[in-house]
Amino acid sequence: MMSRLGALAVVSAFALAPARAAAQSGTVSGRGAAAVVTTTAGAQQFAVAALPGAGGMADSELPSVAVPSTLSAEGLASITTGQLDQTLVSATTTAEAANVNVLNGLITAKAVLAVATSYANGATATSESNGSTLL
Repeated sequence: MMSRLGALAVVSAFALAPARAAAQSGTVSGRGAAAVVTTTAGAQQFAVAALPGAGGMADSELPSVAVPSTLSAEGLASITTGQLDQTLVSATTTAEAANVNVLNGLITAKAVLAVATSYANGATATSESNGSTLL
């Protein structure tokens, strides 16, 4: 049986773009999933993109997903990009889904877009989610 909190977490796509200081680790990371279903049995992630440690780009698409009585969605996609040099590391991840239906219509959305961007320079770090939208 699914917990209510787990079911509510399904409605939003998520994007993570944690930036690590290049001087400390020499890596950048980013990861996104267009949908996540969490139940007592575990979590299922759909259209997952994970950035390689050296940076670059990764993406994933899924035409549709259906988890009976829990989630249906179309046009799932996630993309993550990242770069690092000797002074700055940055990562941006977006995840999106359309025609989202959670718990047999209890929650619906025409479109969900999650955006996360992080920057770090060895002394400070900042993150933002500008552009994230729920329609």
